[in-house]
Amino acid sequence: MQPQGSGSIINISSTMGERGAAKLALYTTSQHAVEGLTKSAALEAALWASASIAVAPGPTETAMLDRLTGTPDKKAAFYAAIPLKRGAKPEEIADATCSSLQTKRPSSPARSSGSTAEKPPRDHSRQADPAGSSSSDIQRAVHIK
Repeated sequence: MQPQGSGSIINISSTMGERGAAKLALYTTSQHAVEGLTKSAALEAALWASASIAVAPGPTETAMLDRLTGTPDKKAAFYAAIPLKRGAKPEEIADATCSSLQTKRPSSPARSSGSTAEKPPRDHSRQADPAGSSSSDIQRAVHIK
């Protein structure tokens, strides 16, 4: 990404990346780690105007959910508490993720006026400073929920 000056980082997390759940400490911990990694990557990748995205779906129709719920009755009870009354399909998550990447980034100042001037070279030797990051650096971290 650095040589070409752009790119995207996509991490798949879970709604457990923002909250906890009884008897799911290991899974919840891993999802918090994915979200933290995504935020840190966004600050680092901001030097190259790249997107860092964490897709955090809710319950999804997978073998993992089948193991978690155990029986069709327990799964139905689980879904009863969800607004859609069903789990997401993996294809729906993939489609939403791909759609989010097709949204064009804002133009750089050199290109926003319709100018054909080349984009000025970026200083890739700078290091991201989380304490001194500007709001524009942080805004580049797209978080899909």
